Amino acid sequence: MYEQQRLTECEYILRDSGAKLLLVGSREAYDKTRHFLTRPSRNPAFAQGDALSVINMQESKTVSSLKDIWTFDVDVPARMARVTGVMAAEADACFASAVVRPDDVAVLIYTSGTTGTPKGVELTHRNLCTNIEGMWEVVRPEDMPNALSLAFLPWAHSIGMNCELFNMMSRGARVALAQDMTTIASDIKEVRPNILFAVPTLYKKVYDRIQDKITSQGKWSRWLVDKAVAVAERRLEILREGKRMSLGLQAQYEVLDHIVLSKLRDTLGGRVRISPVGGSKMSLPVTRFFEAALGIAILEGYGLSETSPLLSISRPDIQIRRLGSVGQAVKGAELAVVRDGLRVPEGEEGEIWASGPMVFKGYLKKKEETAAAFGEMDGKKWFRTGDLGTLEQGFLTVSKEMGEGTSERRGKDKDLSASSRKTEIRTHPEVQAFMRENIVLACKDKMKR
Repeated sequence: MYEQQRLTECEYILRDSGAKLLLVGSREAYDKTRHFLTRPSRNPAFAQGDALSVINMQESKTVSSLKDIWTFDVDVPARMARVTGVMAAEADACFASAVVRPDDVAVLIYTSGTTGTPKGVELTHRNLCTNIEGMWEVVRPEDMPNALSLAFLPWAHSIGMNCELFNMMSRGARVALAQDMTTIASDIKEVRPNILFAVPTLYKKVYDRIQDKITSQGKWSRWLVDKAVAVAERRLEILREGKRMSLGLQAQYEVLDHIVLSKLRDTLGGRVRISPVGGSKMSLPVTRFFEAALGIAILEGYGLSETSPLLSISRPDIQIRRLGSVGQAVKGAELAVVRDGLRVPEGEEGEIWASGPMVFKGYLKKKEETAAAFGEMDGKKWFRTGDLGTLEQGFLTVSKEMGEGTSERRGKDKDLSASSRKTEIRTHPEVQAFMRENIVLACKDKMKR
């Protein structure tokens, strides 16, 4: 779950999943969630049968399955002593052996539809491992033997969890953790990663910041930067076509790279070579700028939480990377563009369907939603993504999303409705306490008068 997630959603997720232990990252999060653990007692100011007392019990936020809440910011020594004591005394009970099968559920990722009701996406060990194998084929470990990333994407999301965390761990690579979203600019200069898992929003912000800085420079400096970027773009096109650069262009590039482009690269630490990007469509001018001027291979990918998440991704090889597309299918994935249950001719638009061992098992406790997420074609089951796109020569391009029904089926994160927010505020424990002490008591006092 996200730390910024609404308490009503947190409670629903904990109840739906049957969670027994909640781990939170700060004292603030602990204070917000500890009422999930202990049912508030009846207010002694009222009689046993008082209506408000009953209401309090009905609106209690207790999660019956939850046994404890841990945070490393609160009572760390005592909690660790208790845990290590239990481990020493009852090691067999704590770590009972279990047979884990490939199709057993490994993680639950909750996504919200347009209704605001979270759905638990059941991802199996096979789902996750298949996706990691696909990423190994795209960026081979031997091609980046000293891979180092800076993690700022949330690990509650499938991109941060599987594409970065599990993928990098499987390679024996290093992952540095950004302090928070406000420190990314300084963290990236300190860590100097050579691979960056990102979203288009990050690159747009960096691009805008660079452009603002260029605009504020004098006429000569602006001309020099424009010249450097133009030469870098020309060099990139030649490399894309598989041709050789002239000595004159190569000399220009080396000089301008030393004077200008290396300074631009320092914005992202100076060492980023490859950057898998997903979550939304990236602007072509922004992609071209970072590919040419900063020398970063932008690997746009496409997928959903239900597909672990990767279905397709661009390749590092410049000659087989097509700007504007989200690349080719990863290992094990089969993609189809479908209209009315049939494949459309190549290049025509339709709904993107996917099949393969990375497709999820189902939505937890939601048989109808699970059934609606799949379709039949060619004698097998396909996951219906709810997105429109085209396939040309194996390259997938996502054009737009379909209507509300399919957006909800996809599980795209949506804000809850205004009425849901009002309910969340009204039922918050602190609000309830305030109402009990300041409103209800005042009313009872007036009635006595």
